Amino acid sequence: MEFLFELIAAILMGFSPKSRMEKNMEKLKQEEWFLSLCEDYRYQHILSHSKKVKRTLCNNQMVEQLLSNIQEREWFIEIVKQEHEVYVKLN
Repeated sequence: MEFLFELIAAILMGFSPKSRMEKNMEKLKQEEWFLSLCEDYRYQHILSHSKKVKRTLCNNQMVEQLLSNIQEREWFIEIVKQEHEVYVKLN
């Protein structure tokens, strides 16, 4: 439901130059753990193309949890690594 309201608001006000995911990634890049994921060539593609990862990065509440909760952070890192393993096996 929240997504629908945000979509309507974006249409009425015009789309912003940066997506929600880009804004959330900028926030997360202030964190050393996330920056190291971004700088690791193995995970760069996963961070921008995996549906599971993108769903998390587009969710403002999830991003806030990643910033404040170490268990959520560890879960996210594990998801990124698992998605990388799947990607490697497919290619």
